[in-house]
Amino acid sequence: MTKRADHHPPALAALLYAATGVLAAIGGIASAHLVAGLTNPAASPVLAVGSVVIDATPTPIKEYAVAQFGRADKPVLLASVTLVTLIAAAVAGALSRRRVGLGVGFIVLLTGLATAAAATRTVAVPSAPSPAWSQRSSASRSCSA
Repeated sequence: MTKRADHHPPALAALLYAATGVLAAIGGIASAHLVAGLTNPAASPVLAVGSVVIDATPTPIKEYAVAQFGRADKPVLLASVTLVTLIAAAVAGALSRRRVGLGVGFIVLLTGLATAAAATRTVAVPSAPSPAWSQRSSASRSCSA
């Protein structure tokens, strides 16, 4: 069994793996948001997770956020959700340096949470976790009617 050679110092290698996780997350978030924007904007994982966070936040904290950020409270929330997601992706990338299965499992967990957030929104339809499927299903229903 051959062992992979790591030609970088350990700290740099960890940063490279973390950056790979972040880049993968950016690609995934951008793709999912684009597909949702073209088919069913309510199924966007960023907006779905943001809505779940808003729903779970106690009222005094919501009022404080509105008082502090005014009309920019939602963009600040969405930026915060995205930042936390990117940090989690960096952790997953760094975990993958030593144990690929652990990093992949962490990403699967994060993806599952985003899917659950999209599926449990009050505006969700059964196909909300898959915005493209939602669009195809409604198109096929209108053609057969």
